[in-house]
Amino acid sequence: MKSLILLIFAFNSHASLQKIGGQGRALSWSQQNITYEFNTNGCQQDIKSEFLSISQESAYQWSSNSSLNLSIRSTSNGPSSYRNDIYCSSDLSYMESSAVVGVTRVIYNKDNGQIIETDIILSNNITFSLQASKTNYVGNVLTHELGHSVGFDHSEAFRSTMFYSLFLGQHTLSFDDKAGAYSIYPEGGARGIIIGKVIGGTVDEPIGIFGAYVQAYSTQTGELMGSVVTRDDGTFQIRGLAKDDQYFLYVTPLDKLDTISKYFSSARTEFCGVNFAGNPYRGSFFTTCDTTSGYPQGINLENGIVDVGSISAYCELREIKLQREDIPAVNSRSIASFVDFELHGYATDIDFGSTFVSYFTPNELSLSGEASSTVIQEFDVDLSSEEIFGDNDYLDIKLTSQNFYSQIQLEMKILNTVTGASETFSSEYQDSEGNIQIKINDDGAPELNLIGRALLDAIDSSNNIFKVLISAVKVDFSKYTSFSENDFFPDNKNFIDEIGFYLGVISISDGDNKTVMQKDYGGIRDNLSCPGAPYALPVAAIVDPASNQDEDDGFFSCNSIEPKNGGGKGPFNLGLGFLLALLVSRVGHDSLKKRKTHGGD
Repeated sequence: MKSLILLIFAFNSHASLQKIGGQGRALSWSQQNITYEFNTNGCQQDIKSEFLSISQESAYQWSSNSSLNLSIRSTSNGPSSYRNDIYCSSDLSYMESSAVVGVTRVIYNKDNGQIIETDIILSNNITFSLQASKTNYVGNVLTHELGHSVGFDHSEAFRSTMFYSLFLGQHTLSFDDKAGAYSIYPEGGARGIIIGKVIGGTVDEPIGIFGAYVQAYSTQTGELMGSVVTRDDGTFQIRGLAKDDQYFLYVTPLDKLDTISKYFSSARTEFCGVNFAGNPYRGSFFTTCDTTSGYPQGINLENGIVDVGSISAYCELREIKLQREDIPAVNSRSIASFVDFELHGYATDIDFGSTFVSYFTPNELSLSGEASSTVIQEFDVDLSSEEIFGDNDYLDIKLTSQNFYSQIQLEMKILNTVTGASETFSSEYQDSEGNIQIKINDDGAPELNLIGRALLDAIDSSNNIFKVLISAVKVDFSKYTSFSENDFFPDNKNFIDEIGFYLGVISISDGDNKTVMQKDYGGIRDNLSCPGAPYALPVAAIVDPASNQDEDDGFFSCNSIEPKNGGGKGPFNLGLGFLLALLVSRVGHDSLKKRKTHGGD
């Protein structure tokens, strides 16, 4: 029994979530070699000659990170049944709207989820670019649509290729996309897996939470390395993680249920508030019940698979509580010290480090836009008793805020209190003409996350005493005329977090930026004795009964998000919108052939 899924990608419309069919089965190909036929004759005339090579580069992104071998070759023939086609069309019956940039259609077997055939249609109603530095780069759309064609759903992971809106750099797979590709189509050596269950409710009656979005952040990179959405019993498995790393789990509700499989559409979030006021639980890091709030639990994967047990969703951020001094500090900047947060290393240590969650309130952010006039958060790091550092080891501090849509721009100063040496780390720099510019990542997108490092003295350890000072301002998008708000935070209006929080990861790294010393957290202790989200309810996934019928089931879901004003500069200041349509019926190749009549001319 076959079904047809249409996945439509539109302007302004988050890692990698596997597409779930009508009977609750995940979609994937059974074979490794998948060939697409690309007819560029009907495409944008002035640049169509480049489309084939760009599509091959997009295919390589998926092939090089999985066991798949995607190949794309040119054809002058029109779309045909029994074949995977890529072509261009102006037909709005495909696109639903003139704002749609691409559509992926997938035919699959309902009984086992195996994909049978797929088509990708690029819209001729959109002007594409050949420049990877542009949001409308055709490679951004092609890599995304190829992801759909091999079984991936939309994602809410920050800057994931499968994120449901266009953004700079979408043509290259994120760490999260790579973990997702490996999890469905494994290639190479075995990787790590984190399994567990997200709960709410009470100690006496814990409830598994359906549709919670679980993300794994890395000590090594400070970045999101893999994620998954919980099933209806609250269970999850994050696969494809490197085993020589340490991870911290962030649990948050899904925000855009209308962009993913109908299976998840019944998920609920309103589990907080006095007398069940109907407030949603919020994003928070997994912290053990007997640990001070604000210090996430580290998870090591040396053994390959770790079961973290039951981790709770919470109604509050669970951050470090700050203690403010009564008197102004130097330059009239007030100090907010971390209570009982002084890191010490000792000669017998083989582990050193910490991880914390902190925040800036709106009142603490400078109105002038200058970090020098805002509140300082500070803490001390004393490694004077540590005698095992190498000649090229560094104190390494990573501050991650952008992934959580915190609207803050951090600045960090690491001061050696013995030698007086210091270095300030910022997301800004001064160009050769004296203009202030924002730093960019490898894909050309603005980067707000920070990595600060201070070289350790391997000869005289008494010199290794530091003070770390962190300040922040609210991001002023208007300062950076080359970028839009969407370039900083894709679809920002839907995900903005009013609490300006960040994750801090402290470790020792070498000259190659590889972590060589980190905190040893010992065994995992779960949250069964301290669940949050007290009004959690058991919710069943949606398995459409129509999928058990034979023919002519029609549309079982048609979800749309209209384009919204995302602000910023350039041709896409309307931002990105997504349309998702699912058609489930028994579609034979004869009826599919009738649908393949509008491309290649």
